[in-house]
Amino acid sequence: MRKDELDKEWVTLMVEAKQIGLTIDEIRDYFTDKGAEKKLEAKKNGLRV
Repeated sequence: MRKDELDKEWVTLMVEAKQIGLTIDEIRDYFTDKGAEKKLEAKKNGLRV
């Protein structure tokens, strides 16, 4: 996939999120929280992030 192409799966996920009423901020918060959880888990396991 070229850098300037949209990933069809991500587009589908974002469309579905909007259809169920999630706001852009809620979607962003979800991914931010998941990233923070992964970093915390890695730190607990002694991995560098």
